[in-house]
Amino acid sequence: MSPSKVSTISWDSFHNTVDGQARNSKSKHRGINPATGEELWEVPIGNQQDIDDAVKSAQNAFETWSQTPLEKRKETITKFRDHYMSFADELIDLMCQETGKPRQFATYEVKGAAGFFDHHLALDIPEERIEDDEKVLLTRFTPLGVVGAICPWNFPIILCLGKVIPALLTGNTIIVKPSPYTPYTTLKIVELAQEIFAPGVVQAVGGDDKLGPMLTTHPGVAKISFTGSIATGKKVMAAAAGTLKRVTLELGGNDASIVLPDVDIKKVAPELVMGAFQNSGQVCVATKRIYIHEDIYDEMLKEMVAFTKTIKVGDPSSGSLLGPIQNKMQYEKVKTFFEDSKSHGYKFAVGEPEVSGSKGYFVQPTIIDNPPNDSRIIQEEPFGPIVPTQPWSDEEEVIKRANNTNAGLGACVWGKDVERAERIGKRLQAGSVFVNSWEKPTPQAIFGGHKESGIGGEWGTEGLKSYCNAHVLHTYKSNCNIYVSASPAHAAKDCGECDTGRYHRTQHTWLISVEPHKHHMPFVPQNKLEPTHFSANWKDDGYHVHTHSTGGVIGTILVKEGAKGDVEHIQQVLQAALKPTSANKSSDQTPDDEHDRWVKKGLHALQTDKITDTFDLSEFMTFAHGYFANRLDSDAPARIAYPGLHKDHKEKSSKHHFWLTYPTKAPNGAEPGSRTYGGLM
Repeated sequence: MSPSKVSTISWDSFHNTVDGQARNSKSKHRGINPATGEELWEVPIGNQQDIDDAVKSAQNAFETWSQTPLEKRKETITKFRDHYMSFADELIDLMCQETGKPRQFATYEVKGAAGFFDHHLALDIPEERIEDDEKVLLTRFTPLGVVGAICPWNFPIILCLGKVIPALLTGNTIIVKPSPYTPYTTLKIVELAQEIFAPGVVQAVGGDDKLGPMLTTHPGVAKISFTGSIATGKKVMAAAAGTLKRVTLELGGNDASIVLPDVDIKKVAPELVMGAFQNSGQVCVATKRIYIHEDIYDEMLKEMVAFTKTIKVGDPSSGSLLGPIQNKMQYEKVKTFFEDSKSHGYKFAVGEPEVSGSKGYFVQPTIIDNPPNDSRIIQEEPFGPIVPTQPWSDEEEVIKRANNTNAGLGACVWGKDVERAERIGKRLQAGSVFVNSWEKPTPQAIFGGHKESGIGGEWGTEGLKSYCNAHVLHTYKSNCNIYVSASPAHAAKDCGECDTGRYHRTQHTWLISVEPHKHHMPFVPQNKLEPTHFSANWKDDGYHVHTHSTGGVIGTILVKEGAKGDVEHIQQVLQAALKPTSANKSSDQTPDDEHDRWVKKGLHALQTDKITDTFDLSEFMTFAHGYFANRLDSDAPARIAYPGLHKDHKEKSSKHHFWLTYPTKAPNGAEPGSRTYGGLM
């Protein structure tokens, strides 16, 4: 269906979506408008059958969606973005009611989701290609399958679409479980998606606390992406371990802000306050602890208090900067931090020790002045508009203080000396560190926590990989290479470590001859003359000779005395012999004996041009294959000179011999490392 404002969607009735169809339930529950305390619309409570049906539908849809080309998937997601944005006003109204957020911030979340769409649509799924003479390694990232997204209540749209978009882009299908506190916008977004995607690609099943374990333990779900508390995250990870699901856990934080003494106090003070109190402190990556240098502590705290007193708290239509705590459970938890601070006699720099009652779950922003390090307000995350401040004097000590927490989601450093601020920031144990800004996660960068703040991460190019399996394709080349190595002309007496009694002639050329690329054979030449190498490689239209940097050889061929054996000439001779023609093309699956024919062809050209002595090519190839088979049973590299490659200068005979050196074992009882002669031919 083409995206259009024309739609049959009703904005005052809600249902789950399974296999492209509305799914209701006898069991219902209602959300609460946190600004008024009034009940909202009924929503169904999903059950095990709903999850089973949704997983089956998602698995079926995965077969097609995962094989849809990336560009086609992007086109479909773009249509979804446009369709979603055409209902922005309806979603803003809905969000104000289910979260109580001031309208300007609800608008920011609804319309800000477009940035998540646009950034991910500009990404490509990473690939890495590595090639050498033997093989090509192609590392691709392929979709996992069915993703279960368990979403929180503090940012119900951003943190839902922040999972849906990368999951779909990478070829997965997804089942979304919205928070029971804020199900409405998520259910409508998934309902809108049905007008764009095939059934089963995007589904939503909402319910109560029993529904999450049904997803995390289901064998048909390949990955769980969870955003929520540390305590619940541990339960999710334990449940997913039963089927070894992939998990991404974005959990709570206890973010520290370190303020250096050189900051502009009047400019930074409001920023520190907003970092702590944005969304009424209901942000996993909000500032939870503020460390201010002692030289500016009093003045900075005074400015922060002054700005905090200007903050208006109220319902979405009141023009307030802060709204209510989203739900009663969290409201009651936040109140305990006030009670604890009051009972211990901590100083309230701004705000009252007791939270005044009202129809909604409203809490005035509060700053606690210099509580002790072991206080609850320092050690735990309130997830509400209350924050402690402490002075510091020693840089090393404040870094240790900032890192002294089980959490590690975000952190901030403030200072005009950016180099110093960055140096401190690099030592903070957190997934995202912000210099001269409060915490502002962005889809351009991966977002995840250290320590107990999570496992893995989402967003950015790296975040795409969290929805994928790494898949490496190892393709071994079937072409046969003929390697020839030509060294500078040195007399035997200048050969250094060469056996001068053995190499009675100047060595100009080495030859490597191997079977089609099935094994790597790391051999070294018999001297240290730094040869230049060539290889004849099979391409689509035949063999091509070029210089080659590989230093390993299997054997030696001596240049004929008086022969012209320079590098350029050898290359010309080989290229002429192996010149591609329509008559000598062969397929990539050329049998070994066909490859041998090409090896012989190259060797024959060297003999014909009188670059090397003449020797029996068939014997050469027979011995080469025999040696190769023997080499596979050896535990360490061996060196070999092939039969017929040089004459025995001591016996002055026309016979040829070969020799083998085995570092770890030797035939016929020879000692390891000894030289064995044999096989006079």
